[in-house]
Amino acid sequence: MYEQIDAYVRELIERSTPQRTVWNVERLRQGKPADWNYIDGCMLTALLSMAEITGDSRYFDFTECFLDSFIEPDGTIRTYDGSKHSLDDINEGRVLFQCHLLRETLPPVPLPKGEGGRFFMSFSSLCLPLWGRCHAVTEGVFIK
Repeated sequence: MYEQIDAYVRELIERSTPQRTVWNVERLRQGKPADWNYIDGCMLTALLSMAEITGDSRYFDFTECFLDSFIEPDGTIRTYDGSKHSLDDINEGRVLFQCHLLRETLPPVPLPKGEGGRFFMSFSSLCLPLWGRCHAVTEGVFIK
């Protein structure tokens, strides 16, 4: 049974692009352009789970490509409108953190010399290094 699920999900990503995801039927029927949205966020979360379960990098690669197509060089997310105050649009942002945990490619965070502590990064400082557009953490909180 799992092989059938795997085959079906692989078919979905093979027929999709970041500009046209076949699982977002409502958007396709309405002829709307791709944007940062809840439905794609749910599917990208599922794709990262499939990558972990199966070890198949195609799921991760599609997710990374999708996210990269929406993240601008300055770290902003194309089509995301925070002024709408919509929790549905925030759903897709969770994928950035999952993708980071799977990829583990952030550069080391320089800590202040002397006393020990931990550095906690903000959302925007995660976006930029993830996609190779920045090699330094630009903001965060250092806690002793």
